[in-house]
Amino acid sequence: MRVGKRVQKGHNELGIGIYFEAIFVQSERAARVAFGGYRTKMSMMSRNIVAADGAGVALSLDDGVPFHRTVNEVMRERLIDVPGTLGYLWLNDVNGGAVQVGAPVGARDQLLIRLNSVTDLVVTSTTPIGGLFAQDWTDGGGVADVVTAPSIRYFRTTGDVNGLDLTLTGNPVARWDTLGTAYIGGDLLNATWGIGGSTGRAWVLGTINTCGLTFLEDVRRIFAGAIDNSALALATVDPAGAHATLGYLYLRGVGGNYFTNNSTLDVWTVGRLYFGAESNGTGTVTYNTAGRIWNLPTGVNAVVV
Repeated sequence: MRVGKRVQKGHNELGIGIYFEAIFVQSERAARVAFGGYRTKMSMMSRNIVAADGAGVALSLDDGVPFHRTVNEVMRERLIDVPGTLGYLWLNDVNGGAVQVGAPVGARDQLLIRLNSVTDLVVTSTTPIGGLFAQDWTDGGGVADVVTAPSIRYFRTTGDVNGLDLTLTGNPVARWDTLGTAYIGGDLLNATWGIGGSTGRAWVLGTINTCGLTFLEDVRRIFAGAIDNSALALATVDPAGAHATLGYLYLRGVGGNYFTNNSTLDVWTVGRLYFGAESNGTGTVTYNTAGRIWNLPTGVNAVVV
């Protein structure tokens, strides 16, 4: 075991880094690590964490709080509950479970989460999420998969995201967007997003399919292959309501489709709407002011309010 430096940050507030070459336990109950009172600013790393019963490993702090950091084990139906701030969580494949992280200590504290393939996971964090990385994410049924946090600075997957909801309440750090960048390397399917503050960029390399995405403040750019059977709303198009601006929507097309299956886009002000080529589609684009629209698909209604 190697122990990193303790860093004085304030009144008795320390940062600790601990690295284990390997941890071997007979069961979950056998894994216990005590760190005195220093719990809030800690990351744990290990090359290999192995449980004799094959289950995911739970490491408890001295107050009995489960604390996970696994590389080579699959997490199955486990609860990770950290009442204080957690800096870094790295899991392999996830098949059921929940992660709960408490409030940040410092104004700039962030949580970094790295995952492999995910099926059925709920993440609730009062600490802003600096990075959320996964190979792919699937809601297998039962409890809805949802990530709830003040903000996510960077969200990236290399594959599809199916059934993952995002609820971002708003970033307490004013210089950051509530959703900084979302990059989905495949399709985004069956998702409900509620973004309570500004958004930087949302990239979906495949199709936004059967989704309801709501952004309460400005969005700089949305890039996607196509939008199918989905509703995108930026605040409201009610003249008496709160309004938001979309800088740029770019749809490059998937199989010749761009905006189909009665999809809708509601935005008060949009800078540019770009559809990659002439096409047929169905749906409605509602706006008050638009800078320029390229190749609006035939069959898609443009409604000016």
